Amino acid sequence: MLAAVDRWIAAERDRWVPWAPDAFGIGVAVYFSLAAEPPPAAAWIAVAGGLAVRWMAVRAGMAALEFLGCGAAIAGVGLAAALYRADAAGTPMLNGPFGPLKINGRVADYERTLRGDKLTLDVGHLPDVPAARTPRRLRVTLKGNTRLEARPPLGAAVEVLARVSPPPPPAMPGAYDFQRHAFFQGIGGYGFVLARPRIRGPPDGGWKAIATRAVSDFRHRFADDIVRTIPGVEGAVTVALLTGIRGWIPEETLDAMRDAGVAHLLAISGLHVGLVAGTVFVGLRLALALLPGAGRHLATKKQAALLAGIAAFGYALAAGFSVPTERAFLMLSLLLAGVLLDRRAVSLRSVAWAALAVLAAAPESLATPGFQMSFAAATALIAAYGSWAARRRRRVLEGLEAPRRQGPLWTALRYVWGVLGTTCVAGAATAPFAIHHFQHVAGLGTVVNAVAVPLAALWIIPAGFLALVLQPFGLSSVPLQVMAAGIRMMLAAVETAADWPSPFAPPPTLDVEPLALLVLGALWLILWRGRPRWLGAVAMVAALPWAALSPRPDIVVDGRARAVGIVDTESGYGASSVRRARFETETWGRLLGRAEEPRAWPTDPERPRGGLRCDAIGCSYETGNLRIAIVFDEAALEDDCRSGGFVISLVPARGLCRRGRTVDRFDLWRMGTHALYFAADTVRVETVAETRGRRPWVPLREKNRRRRDR
Repeated sequence: MLAAVDRWIAAERDRWVPWAPDAFGIGVAVYFSLAAEPPPAAAWIAVAGGLAVRWMAVRAGMAALEFLGCGAAIAGVGLAAALYRADAAGTPMLNGPFGPLKINGRVADYERTLRGDKLTLDVGHLPDVPAARTPRRLRVTLKGNTRLEARPPLGAAVEVLARVSPPPPPAMPGAYDFQRHAFFQGIGGYGFVLARPRIRGPPDGGWKAIATRAVSDFRHRFADDIVRTIPGVEGAVTVALLTGIRGWIPEETLDAMRDAGVAHLLAISGLHVGLVAGTVFVGLRLALALLPGAGRHLATKKQAALLAGIAAFGYALAAGFSVPTERAFLMLSLLLAGVLLDRRAVSLRSVAWAALAVLAAAPESLATPGFQMSFAAATALIAAYGSWAARRRRRVLEGLEAPRRQGPLWTALRYVWGVLGTTCVAGAATAPFAIHHFQHVAGLGTVVNAVAVPLAALWIIPAGFLALVLQPFGLSSVPLQVMAAGIRMMLAAVETAADWPSPFAPPPTLDVEPLALLVLGALWLILWRGRPRWLGAVAMVAALPWAALSPRPDIVVDGRARAVGIVDTESGYGASSVRRARFETETWGRLLGRAEEPRAWPTDPERPRGGLRCDAIGCSYETGNLRIAIVFDEAALEDDCRSGGFVISLVPARGLCRRGRTVDRFDLWRMGTHALYFAADTVRVETVAETRGRRPWVPLREKNRRRRDR
C-alpha cells in the first residue's frame, strides 16, 4: 500500500508546485490559530525539520516523504512570514475610550461615504494616552457639519477634536476579528470628530509621498467628476468599478447586488483587469496590422502584450490595488510574460505563484474574504475549463464528438453557455466562504449573471476604460454616459431579481474546522490526478454533515453588558435590548442563521414567551432541566443566586453567586462577549478572549482563560 502511494506521488511530481502556496498558507493559518505568540525558533525548527526529512527521503527514494518534507519546510516559512509581519506591524492599540482629545497628525487617507467621511491620521502622540498605547494611526468619522468642504491633500497637517476607542472586538466567539484587521492596517483606534478639522500645515515632501498623493488625488478627482457627470446610484456604481471606492453606493443597492449574486462585479478582479488588457492587446494588434510592413519588421504580438500590461497596471493602480486586483494583475503579468517568452502561462501554476506572492507580502490576507473568494474562483475556473477542454480534445481525436460549429449564432450560444458555466463554477467555489463570512447564498446568481456579466464585459467595462484613458484630457463625459446606460440595465436586472423569492434560507456561519476540511478536500481533488484524487471528494462530503451538526450558541451575552440574545425553538430569536446594541444583536442573528429581526423580550411577567419570563429587574429562562436567571438590577441578585440555576448578571455579582455558575459584569469586561451552549443539564461557556488568546492585536485587559464547562 505504501509503495503504491509512493509511486503515485512520484508520478505526480509535476503537480507539486501548486501545493506550495497551500503549504505556505497552512503555516500562516497555524500562526493565527494559536492562543499565544509562538517563539520564532519554532518556525525555523519546522523549516530545518522539513528539509532534513526531504534530504533523507531523496536518499531513500521515497517520493511521498519528500513531498511531506517540502510541505513542512514551506509551512515553516509561512509561519516565519506571519511572525515577521506581525512584528513589523507592531500596532499599539488603545485599551479603552479616550476623549475628547485634541489630536494633531497628518492625513493618511480621506474617503467620502454616505454614512460619513472617513479621515485616517498618522499621529505622533495623544494627550492623556500612555506612550506605549499610543497608536501610530487613527481613523475617525466626520458627520454633519464636521465634514470638510474639500478633501484635504494626503500628508497635510491637521488638528481634530475627537473621541477615540480601540477597534471593536469580535461580536461573539469565532466571529470576524476586526481588531486583528485593524492591527495589520496599522490602525490602533477609531472614533468620531466633534468639530470640523483644521488644516495646520502643507503636505510633507519625499518622492514616495508625492507619488502616493498624485495617485490618490487622481482617483478622488476622477470619482468626483463621475458623480458630477452621473448622479445617483449609477454614478456610485461607476465610481466603484473605476476607482474601487464603494462608499457612495447605498446599502440597499449593495444588499440587492449581493442577493442577486452580482456583487463580485464590484470587486475589481480578473474580469475587469483582463478586459482592460485584452482590449488594449487586441486593439494594438489590429492597429499595428494596418501599418504597411509592420508585421514583417515588428513583433506586434509582443509589443501589444507589453503595452497591455502597462495599461492593466495603470487601471489596477487607479482602482486601489485590493487583494482581488493584485491577484488578477499578477496572473495577467504571468500570462503576458508567457506571450513575451512564447510560453503558455494560464495554468494552476500561475494561480499558485500569484497566491504565494500575495501571501508572502501580506500573510494576514489569508483570513480575508477577498483573498479566499478570489483565489477559490480562479482555481476552480482554471481547473474546470482545463478539464472540459482536455475531455473535448480527447473525444474529438477519438471521433466521439464533432468539431465545434462555426458562425455568429453558435459563437453567441457558446458565449452564453460559457457565462452560465463560469457563474456556476465560481459560485460553487466561493459559496463556502460567502457562508462563512457573510452567511449568504446567492440563489439567483446564475440567472442574473447571464445578463450582468455580458453587459459588464461587452459594454460597461470597455466604456469605463475608455473614460479612464480620456479623463486627463477632459473628454470622459461621453464614455461615462455610455457606461452609465449599461449599469442602469444591470441594476434593472438586479431589482427584478430582488422581487423574486430566494430559494435558500439564510444559513448560519460555517465554522472554521469544516471549512478547512472542505477547502483541503477541494484542493486534493483539483491538484492531483488519478483515482486517489477522489479522496478529496470524500473529504468534502464529510465536511457537510460536520458543518450542519456544529453546535450553535443558545444564549449570547454582549461583552459591554448591553444585551442578551436567546435562540429559543418555540419563540425564535429575541434580545433583551435591540436598540442599545443593534449592531451586535443583528450580527448574532446573522451568524446563527436567523432571518428574522431580533424580537424584544416580553415585559409582562404574566405573559411569558416560550420559556422566557421577564419583569423590570430581570428574567428567567427555562429549557429542559436548565433554569437561567438574567439579572438587570442588583435587587434581583440575592434571590436569583439562591435559586441554584445559572446566573447571567449584567451588574457586578460581587461574590454573591456561586463561582462556576455565574457570568457577571466583571467577567464580561475581562473576557468579552460570552456564548452559552446547553447540553443536558450543563452549560458550556465560551468567550471572545478564550478563542483569541494573548495576541498582539488583543488589548491588554483581555487575558486568556481556559474554556470551561459549568
